[in-house]
Amino acid sequence: MMEVRFASLQSKLTMIVASAPTNEANNSKKDCFYYNLNDLVNYVAEHEILNICSDLNAKVGNSHRYAPEVIKWFWRH
Repeated sequence: MMEVRFASLQSKLTMIVASAPTNEANNSKKDCFYYNLNDLVNYVAEHEILNICSDLNAKVGNSHRYAPEVIKWFWRH
């Protein structure tokens, strides 16, 4: 997992780059990854721009049933 912070006069940007453990990894390793990711996200101030670039190893299929709930923009003020 990598975290990079950029600052300008107008705004601050935090980028998190991560690759989640695969489904074959043990549960404690997967839990540790998501706890660490959650800690990094919570560390970013609400007025900063947050960009997460990640391979979360999700298993996908042809159904788009949950797409509106999962794929959306999150804006924090």
